[in-house]
Amino acid sequence: MAPPAEAAVLRVRDGRLHRSEGSFADPARRVAGLNLLECARLDEALEVASRHPVAAFGTVEVRALED
Repeated sequence: MAPPAEAAVLRVRDGRLHRSEGSFADPARRVAGLNLLECARLDEALEVASRHPVAAFGTVEVRALED
């Protein structure tokens, strides 16, 4: 996976998408699962990830796979 510094962090609150750059900072609450998405572009991956149930109450971190 790409380094954490290259991650996009998503949260959905009150139906609005909030995006920030860089890894989620709280390692104690960091890994609750891993989902692998096959998307052509980053904006497509972000849109799909924003629909993940966790985005509504937690944080979803999106990173690209490196070759």
